[in-house]
Amino acid sequence: MNLPAAIADKPALEDFDIYYLNAFYTLSSSRQIGMGEGPIPISEIIEYGKYLEDTDMDMFIKLMRVCDNTYLEERNKEKK
Repeated sequence: MNLPAAIADKPALEDFDIYYLNAFYTLSSSRQIGMGEGPIPISEIIEYGKYLEDTDMDMFIKLMRVCDNTYLEERNKEKK
């Protein structure tokens, strides 16, 4: 079976990546959905970040925002 290039050539994830990716997936359920998908509320990101050990809150917020913006851009492309 031939896998799509996006799967066959995917980068290996480090523990660091998995840690933040899991946080993003968890926070995604906090996303507001009405007329369309909205961003994850900053209040949810901050609240989640409070429970993480040894995490730089500024960096955490920036990473979650980058992940969220990328996710929303890709979703918007899919809709067009």
